[in-house]
Amino acid sequence: MLPRNDASAGTTPARFKLDAAIIASVLAIGTLNVLVMADLIGPSKAYAAAPCRCAPAGIALA
Repeated sequence: MLPRNDASAGTTPARFKLDAAIIASVLAIGTLNVLVMADLIGPSKAYAAAPCRCAPAGIALA
């Protein structure tokens, strides 16, 4: 069995800065994901379709 590590992580200023940076980066990534997904899931965009010229000459499209 592995020995248990009872040493505390400590509250050094460097550790606090690292924790704050990790939290800030996770929040930033989440915010960007929400913005991208909102753009993809939002209302559909209307694009003009090009006229179809795919029927051979002499055949009318219905």
